[in-house]
Amino acid sequence: KTLKYAKLVNSERKGYCIPYNIIPDALERCKDYLDDICCCSCDGDVKVVKIKIEKSRDKVKYLKAYEKELQKELKKVRDRISEMKKK
Repeated sequence: KTLKYAKLVNSERKGYCIPYNIIPDALERCKDYLDDICCCSCDGDVKVVKIKIEKSRDKVKYLKAYEKELQKELKKVRDRISEMKKK
């Protein structure tokens, strides 16, 4: 119901069932919004990080360095959100 109120899905009652369908335009708007506030270059590819961890000799050291990178990216995203709220 929440997604319907947010106009991300639509539904049509069919007897006792109420199947929901994703509204493609709404999904695209969400992607555009997230692209605007996200400034990392990950492209959502977590597989690359997993492979790098597996190949790393010192997994803990690699993960700590990766954690620092993520913290920097998170700060950038939070700063962008703050800027957008001011507008």
